[in-house]
Amino acid sequence: MSARLGLCWLTHGAGPDFDPAAHAFAGLLRPGDHAVLVDLEAGDDTAARQARFFALAGFADGVQVTRVLGRGGAWEEAADIALQNLFSDPDPPELILFAAHGLRPDTAALLRARDRMGEEDRDLLRLRWTDHEAEDSLFSRLVHRDLLGRLRPSADGVPRLLWEMEARAQRPADHEEPLGALGREPAPGPRFAADLADLLDAEPDATDWAARRIPRWITATGRAARSAWIIAWPRLRRACPGLPETVPLPAPPLPAPARTGAAPVRLYRAGRHAHRTPFAYDVLAPLWEGRIAVQDHPDGADLVVFAHPDDPLTLDADTARALRDGARAMLFSEEPFWDSLFSPDPCAPHVTLPAGQLGEIRMAQVNHHTSPVFDWQHLPYYLLSQKGMIPRLAERFHRNAGLSPADWQAAFATRPARLAFMAERRPEHFHDIDLPRADLLGLCAWRTRLALAVTQGPVLRLGASWEGGPTRFEIDDWHDDKLTRMADHVQILSGLENTHQPAYLSEKFFDAFACGAVPLYLASPGHSVHRLGLPGAAWINLWGLGEEEARARVDDWQPNEETFAAYAAAQSGLAARFSDSAEIEVERGRLGRAVLREIDILIS
Repeated sequence: MSARLGLCWLTHGAGPDFDPAAHAFAGLLRPGDHAVLVDLEAGDDTAARQARFFALAGFADGVQVTRVLGRGGAWEEAADIALQNLFSDPDPPELILFAAHGLRPDTAALLRARDRMGEEDRDLLRLRWTDHEAEDSLFSRLVHRDLLGRLRPSADGVPRLLWEMEARAQRPADHEEPLGALGREPAPGPRFAADLADLLDAEPDATDWAARRIPRWITATGRAARSAWIIAWPRLRRACPGLPETVPLPAPPLPAPARTGAAPVRLYRAGRHAHRTPFAYDVLAPLWEGRIAVQDHPDGADLVVFAHPDDPLTLDADTARALRDGARAMLFSEEPFWDSLFSPDPCAPHVTLPAGQLGEIRMAQVNHHTSPVFDWQHLPYYLLSQKGMIPRLAERFHRNAGLSPADWQAAFATRPARLAFMAERRPEHFHDIDLPRADLLGLCAWRTRLALAVTQGPVLRLGASWEGGPTRFEIDDWHDDKLTRMADHVQILSGLENTHQPAYLSEKFFDAFACGAVPLYLASPGHSVHRLGLPGAAWINLWGLGEEEARARVDDWQPNEETFAAYAAAQSGLAARFSDSAEIEVERGRLGRAVLREIDILIS
């Protein structure tokens, strides 16, 4: 027997959408159900048109209907009114259906959904909404304040809820999966983990209830929210101490073995940044040998890979023809700096990009936020992609590990300079990007202002954009040049990234330790740099500080015995990590499987 249902219908007057939707919902509701109709902006004829519907058709006998006309105000207020009416019943509904103005419900699909929800033991939500979540979305407001706040766990458990609503009614009328369809369990968007953390801060009684369900939600949210869980995990662990230390993200399935007799995927790298994808690095090529064939022309390609969101703009005629002939397109970005500035949404698994003579292309987006490719465990992606970088750093860490805390204290006393910044000077304010749902911050302008503000020196500001001379791209081996110039030269070396993104860790942090300097860095509690397990006193973390506070922190920093003991321990830890060839190979294997998985998903 299906459960009793409450309908929250938020309408916009009694316009042309009212009658078909009203008939559809009338066919869904049964005796014992309660429908609440809240009008956001009732017109002069709203009451008359609604009355005409109720006189000619109406709802079945035994269905309670509450109509609230002419309220005005926001969607959130209308939803509050609907919920208040539903929960005023002596026996509140077990299933709740939200419907926003403009939706075209499929009555048959809704009836199947209702029956299925009544039969199955679903003790929370069926989540559906568009990719366009906002800070003031109905989901974030209602789930925090109204639904779970009112329905937090009790001796009787949590009533089952059916959430079938598109915030702002963005679903088109001819959507392939109409309102009510249950063919595929949709994944919540990337705000889900943060919203859950907010909920637990406000509703500590829900802790045990949430902890039992978090593994299920992690699986349900899929790739689109993987970084969101990593970001929110420190807060969730504080609320639920029983959770594991790291996020139990499900490992992507291993790609299928090479198909007997089948050709590998033919891949073409397109655009000005074609040299900046995993498929451009000789050191990574063995990881997909036999599975991916990288070709130097687009003819006959199965897959066209772009590295930069702007690359499709300069699409040439041959590549355009390959895409018209059926080649798939993918944006495979290894640089969060580009994503933050040029992607229409760096958190979205798919984006539509301008594409020269084709107008635009819809393509999969693989980057640090959307893909497990960059979820490193032993060493990060960038180091694995650069030939010779790991052995070079390993050699320096091996040397450094032989020094005691007293040796480091004596060495720091002889450094010619106190602090060095060695990054592009980028003062433009458009770099000040803040995308909280991705834990993504643009740091270029911020670190430039910091470099100009610090006073305790000597302070070195190095690089072509500061002092002229060749850029790093004009130096044969810029990495060796940097280590040679900075080795044993400064006490503090800035490792501040272009972009703060929790899965992104470049060579900068490691270079500072390799040069015998303390890294200056910025990392949130969910940042992957903490996986290294280095003592906090061995590096300077500016997370959470305003600009003046960060300047003061850098200017006031003075090493002490704790600093040198932590620093010596950090060097030993890095030496062990970089010399562990078995773990490095495991990391390479993980990277290769993750890349192949992305290709398999797109091609199949």
